Amino acid sequence: HTGVTTVAANATLRLDTSLASPLSIQTNAILALRLRDWSATTPALSVGQLIATGATAWTLHLDTTGLANFSETARTFPLLTASNGLLNVSPAAITVTTAAFPGSGTFTVAPSGNTLSVVYSPDPYAAWTAATPWPAPAPSTSAPTADPDHDGLPNLLEYALSTDPLAPNSPASPNVRITNIGGGDRLAINFTRLADPALTYAVEASSDLSAWSSIWTSAGAQNAAGPVTVTDSAAIADHPRRFLRLRVSR
Repeated sequence: HTGVTTVAANATLRLDTSLASPLSIQTNAILALRLRDWSATTPALSVGQLIATGATAWTLHLDTTGLANFSETARTFPLLTASNGLLNVSPAAITVTTAAFPGSGTFTVAPSGNTLSVVYSPDPYAAWTAATPWPAPAPSTSAPTADPDHDGLPNLLEYALSTDPLAPNSPASPNVRITNIGGGDRLAINFTRLADPALTYAVEASSDLSAWSSIWTSAGAQNAAGPVTVTDSAAIADHPRRFLRLRVSR
């Protein structure tokens, strides 16, 4: 075939062989590719040219049925090499979908020169879990709510605070202290925040350990890595009984 191969709206083209001709992608078209081995270097398929003129949104579908050697690690797979270039190919217009994918990270498409690659960014919590030598019986000891070191901090909190889930209170975090603000004492809580945008940190205050109100939150791009101090919004003089706690969710 020497003419232009066009993938129309709602049509699917499975790319399992190279094309000498240009490949034109229309809006809502689907390209389907198979990933078989996570650890293997996948050779890029060749096309004459990849053209996405006027394609405001299209889909790259990855079939990972029976994917071998998967691990939660960052990977880049070259998918297509266009001998005559990529024309109007915008990553923002491409949605990546998967079938039977065992991971929990995200795929994005990255054009570079004449090559179109798919990039996998592992879920940070899943990667942390995979890298930790959990005691038996795993996976029950690696669950987000499990506490294998019996220090009162579940694994999700250990992850969010950058502490060791297998060493009790290493280091002690979070901790609460009294600080003086403008001549008045207030409670303050200190902890280490992780740069994971999927996490939501919330500091809550209570005067009776029953009714809690949020005084501070951090999520998404706000989650810069490093030490954090959150000072209570109320003075101890006005609340003789006062408690702070940190909640983390994802």
